[in-house]
Amino acid sequence: MQERNASPAADAPHREATLELDDLVARFTQASVTGPRPAPGDAEDFVRRYLELRGRALGTGAGAPGLPSGSDSDAALAEIRLDRRRVLGACGMELAPLELPEPRPIERARLARLGGGYPAVAAIARLLARSRPAPVRAVLHGSYATFEAIPYSDLDLLCVYAEDALLSAAGIRAVRHALSQLPPLLAAVDPLSHHGVQVLSEGDLAWHPSPRFPPVLFRMGRSLVLAGRPISLGLVVGDGPDRRRRLERLALSFGDLARAGKGPRDAILVKDLVSRVLLLPALALGTAGEEVWKGDSFAKAEARWPDLDWGIVRTASRWRERWGPVPAAGRLLFPPLAGLLAGRPARLAARAARELARRRTPLPPARSLANFVTAADRFGRMLLAATACCAPR
Repeated sequence: MQERNASPAADAPHREATLELDDLVARFTQASVTGPRPAPGDAEDFVRRYLELRGRALGTGAGAPGLPSGSDSDAALAEIRLDRRRVLGACGMELAPLELPEPRPIERARLARLGGGYPAVAAIARLLARSRPAPVRAVLHGSYATFEAIPYSDLDLLCVYAEDALLSAAGIRAVRHALSQLPPLLAAVDPLSHHGVQVLSEGDLAWHPSPRFPPVLFRMGRSLVLAGRPISLGLVVGDGPDRRRRLERLALSFGDLARAGKGPRDAILVKDLVSRVLLLPALALGTAGEEVWKGDSFAKAEARWPDLDWGIVRTASRWRERWGPVPAAGRLLFPPLAGLLAGRPARLAARAARELARRRTPLPPARSLANFVTAADRFGRMLLAATACCAPR
C-alpha cells in the first residue's frame, strides 16, 4: 500500500472511524481463525458494525454494494478484508514506511534441551513450519523469547500469513485448520493463558497501527519460522486515538469487579486480572508516544508519572513471581502428539489441561483479591487522567 498524503477524509472523526474499522476487522479475523467458526449471528453483527464504520470513515451512508450479509462468516470476512483495503486506500491517512531486520532465529536445539514449556515451543515451531498454509513469519516474543520463562509465563506468538491466505473463504478455513492444531501445545506451555496466537497478514503490516503489534516486539522477538527477508511495515501516522482507545479499554476493565466488591475465584480469571495490570504501564507509555519492551515499561512509566501510586503494579509483579507450578501432565503428553490432534479434539484436550490447572493452582486470599481489584480500578482511572494531556495526535 503506497504512502499517501493526508486528506480531509483523514481528519477526525473520519480518522477515528477508520482506525476503529481496521481494529474491528483485525479482531474478527483473529477470532475467526484461532477458534471455532463464528456463529451466523456474530458474523451478521460484525458486518453490520463494519458497514456503519465504513460509512463514517468515508463520509457516506452505512452501506456498500456487493458485501455479504454475514450468513457465511468466512465469505463475509474475506469480502470485508478485500473491501477494507479499498477503504484504507481511500482514507488518505499518512503512512511512515519502516523496514526492520528479521528477528533472530530461535535455537531449536536449545529449546529441546530445556524443561518446562520449552519442548512445547519447539513442537509449535515444527508444526508451523510444516502446516499448510504455513505462516510467512512466526515471531516469538515475551519471556519465552528471552529464555526467562517462569511458571506464570504464557506464550506470546505472532503468526503473519501471506495476504492472499485471508482473502478467500477457502483460505480462511485452511488457516483455521492449521492453527486448530495448536491449542494442546499452547496449553502445555500455559494452560491458564488468557490469550492465544496473534494472527496478521502481510497486508495488515502494510497499513499498521503500531499499538496492534509494536515494532519493538519485532526487534526484541525471535523467529520460529524464517522468511529470509526484512520486515516491511507501513506505520499509520496519527494513530493517537487508537492508542488512547486501547488504554481506555484496559484501564476501565476493572470497574465491574470493583463495583461488585470482590475478586475472581478462578485461576484463569485471576491470571488475566494480574496480566492486565502488568500491561498498563506499556500501554500508557505508548499512548504518550513512547514504545518500550514490556519488561522495561514498569520503571520508565513510574519515572514519567512519579506522583501516581504504583503499589498495585508492584503487587501484581510479586504475584507473578510467586505463581504456582504448571501441572506437568500436558507438558509430557502434548508435544509428542503435535499434529495428530486438530479442531474439536484439540480444543477438548486443551480444555482438559485447563481444568486440571484450574483445580491445582493456589489463589490469593479472597480479601486480597477484592482489595487488588479495587486498587486496580482506582489506578487505571488515575493513569487515564495522568496520560490525557500527553496523548499524541
